Amino acid sequence: MKLKLKNFTPAIVLGTICLIVAALLATINHFTAPEIAENERLARTESLRAVFGGDKSGADFGDPMKGLPDFGEDSYVSEVYEEKHGMGYAVTLVIPKGFEAEIDLTVGVGMDGKVKGVYITKYEDTIGKDKMPDAVNNFVGKDSVDDVALVTGATYSSTAVRKAVSDALAAVKLILAAKADAIPTARLTALDAGDAAEQSDPKVILPLTEEEIFNHAKEMLVGAGDFELLTKKSGVALEGESIDKNWVPYKIAVYKEKSGKGYAVYGETFNPWGFGAIESNFVFAVDNDFTVVGFDLLSWSLSPSWQEGDGKTEGVHIYLNTPAVKRLEESFVGINRMNFSTKADLVTKATVTSVRIEDAVFAALEYVDTEYEKEVKTYQAIGASVIVIGIAALGVAIYFQRRRRK
Repeated sequence: MKLKLKNFTPAIVLGTICLIVAALLATINHFTAPEIAENERLARTESLRAVFGGDKSGADFGDPMKGLPDFGEDSYVSEVYEEKHGMGYAVTLVIPKGFEAEIDLTVGVGMDGKVKGVYITKYEDTIGKDKMPDAVNNFVGKDSVDDVALVTGATYSSTAVRKAVSDALAAVKLILAAKADAIPTARLTALDAGDAAEQSDPKVILPLTEEEIFNHAKEMLVGAGDFELLTKKSGVALEGESIDKNWVPYKIAVYKEKSGKGYAVYGETFNPWGFGAIESNFVFAVDNDFTVVGFDLLSWSLSPSWQEGDGKTEGVHIYLNTPAVKRLEESFVGINRMNFSTKADLVTKATVTSVRIEDAVFAALEYVDTEYEKEVKTYQAIGASVIVIGIAALGVAIYFQRRRRK
C-alpha cells in the first residue's frame, strides 16, 4: 500500500496540539510556581502565628533556621522558626509516641524565655484527645514545666508533651545564648581621619519590619505607594571565611513598587564569627532605570577580631553620622549594574564589612535588571505562543473543513 501524507495528518495534528498544550502548561507553571510557594509559606506562617496570638499578632516567619546548636539526641525539636519582628521563636516538635501514637506540637517562646503559646497539630492518643489542646494553655507565661498540670489519666501523653515543651524552652535558651556570645564588646577605635567608633554597651541589631523598610524607601522614591515582595536572596560564603558552615555574608529582600515607581531593597550583612548576629542593615531604593537613588545605612557593628594581649574578642560599633559612613552611602547613589565597576568608597579599617554591603547592593541590582530582561522575554514567548496556537487552530479548522467536504 502506498503511503500518503494525508494518512499521517491526524497524527501530525494531534502531536501539534500536544506540543501546544505542553508549552501552555510550562508557561502557566512558570507564572504560578512562585505563587504556589508563597501560598505554602503563608499557610505555614498561619500555623506558626497560632502560638503568638494568631493573625492579629502580626507575627511573621520565613524559612526554618539553619545551623542550629546541638539540642541532644533525645530532643523532640524538629524545626525552629525565628519571628521576623523580634517576638521570639516558634519551635515545632515531634513526639514519636505518647501512649499510643505520635504527637506533634508547636511552641512559641518569647525573647524573655517564656512560653507564649502551645498548639497541638497532631494528637492521636485516645486518652486526653479532647482535653489536651486546651490543657497545654497552662504552659503560657512559664519558663519551666515542672509545676504545669495537664490531663489527669493521660500520664504518658502528658509526660511526653511536658518534655516537648521543656525541649522547646531549652532550644531557644541555647539559641539566645549563642546569639549573645556573637555580639561584640564595644571598643573605641579610629576608622578614618576625624572618624570614631561609638563607645557604648553592645547592641543587638534587629531586622527591620516591612513597614519600616517601606517608610525608608518612600522617602527615596517620589510618589511611591505600596510594595510587593519579589525575592529574597543570600550571598555565598567563600571557603574558610567563617567558622560556621551555614554562615552567609549577606541577605537581601527585593520589593517592587506596585504602581511602577521602582524598587526597595532591604539588606543585612552577618558576623562570620557569631551565630546569626547581624553586622549591619540598610535600605536603598532603585528607580526604573535600575539606578540607586537613595541609600540609608541604619546600623553597623564591626566583626569582632582577636585582640592580642587581653585575650578578649572585641568589636566596634560605628557612628553612622561620621564622614566615612556618609561617603559610603553617597558613593552608592547613581550606581547601576553597568557602571558598578567604579566601586563604592569603602570605609577604612572596615573594608571587609564594606565589601559585604557592596556585594549585597550589586546582587540586588543584578536581580532587578535580570528580572526585567526575563519579563521582556516572557512577554515575547507568550506572544509567540499565541501566534503558534492561532496558526495551529487555523490548520486544524482547515483540515476538518476539508474532511467534511469529502
